[in-house]
Amino acid sequence: MPILVYIFLWIAVGLLAGMAGDRVSDNDTTVGNLVWYGLFGWLTLAGFLIYLVISVAFSGSISRFWNKIVIKNKKGT
Repeated sequence: MPILVYIFLWIAVGLLAGMAGDRVSDNDTTVGNLVWYGLFGWLTLAGFLIYLVISVAFSGSISRFWNKIVIKNKKGT
């Protein structure tokens, strides 16, 4: 559930950043918009990935998944 909330926040921040870039850029080119979208987009994407890795690591689902694979392989041999 928190992941969905974070994705919605990511989209909202990206849209707000794009609108802010539209207002800030004097010339009507897309360079200003790309800078704003890129900056906020990459920062929020990095934050989202870090959050995802930390939440998965602390939930222990990777270790449970790995144990299932190892146990299944041991039974097969």
